[in-house]
Amino acid sequence: MAKFSITGVESGASDSGALVGASPYDTPNDLLVRHRSAANGVENNNPNGHMLAGNYWEDASRQWFEDIFGCEISHPEIGYPDEQCNMVASLDGLFATPVTLTDWQGTEHLIPDGAVWECKLPVYPSEGGPARPERVWQVMAQMMCSGADIAVIAELPRSNPEWVIAVIERDEKMIKQLRDSVDEFWGHMDKGTQYTPQTSEEASKMIGHNGGKVMIDLSHGPADGITAEEIETLHAAADRYDAANGAIKLSEGIKESAKLEMQLILGGRDGVEIDGTRIKWAEVNYKAKPEKITPATEASVGRRFSVKVPA
Repeated sequence: MAKFSITGVESGASDSGALVGASPYDTPNDLLVRHRSAANGVENNNPNGHMLAGNYWEDASRQWFEDIFGCEISHPEIGYPDEQCNMVASLDGLFATPVTLTDWQGTEHLIPDGAVWECKLPVYPSEGGPARPERVWQVMAQMMCSGADIAVIAELPRSNPEWVIAVIERDEKMIKQLRDSVDEFWGHMDKGTQYTPQTSEEASKMIGHNGGKVMIDLSHGPADGITAEEIETLHAAADRYDAANGAIKLSEGIKESAKLEMQLILGGRDGVEIDGTRIKWAEVNYKAKPEKITPATEASVGRRFSVKVPA
């Protein structure tokens, strides 16, 4: 698929999942970094091998889809700008003829001409079907920009080349949320501001240390600009964090104990099967490897987070 949106100038439909917080790959702040770099002449969004493979194989996949389902899909050679926000959608295809398709859950749909066709070529089938949240937001953006009412997510896993289809209908509430998110994003771009960190890792990168080494005692109430409500939040979050750590340690202990019990019973055996449950302890020959030298890294400043709750 040719990309018609210009990074650093306008959002693309593939940004949509990150813009609304539904992407497993990027946060809104990641998008800000990418767009600001592009605006300054540095493109840091080089496609990986999987993305390149999808782009190169898309035309053949479109022909395959047309042949199997007896339809015609046009390949737009223009971008589709939205009328109300700063987004341009690039499309894999638009249905040029109506067709009836059965989705991955067995439901039949009449797909009209003008519907969006979005092709996905992952290595393995998507867990839970092809309509992953970030994909739904991507095709919602494509419908928003193109004026279509229906979008088809057509997934063809390379490990199991059978078409898996999801049909997504236009949703005006989602489109309003998306437009608001695009406006918010370009507001940050214009002002040079950031979003609140979306993950703890992002917070460690974005929130600098003030240089002080003194622990602030909040036992007697608000201090140093931290409010009473924030003190309650800190206390509750610390308890949840500590409880989660305890649960992880407990589960690791249970797992280790169970593994040892099974190993002691198996002894030198390769494995056993009990009512469909397979327990295997196979022999593995590990090849010798040369000494691995850790590559050099530049000096940096980070922050280490910890919580200690009194017993």
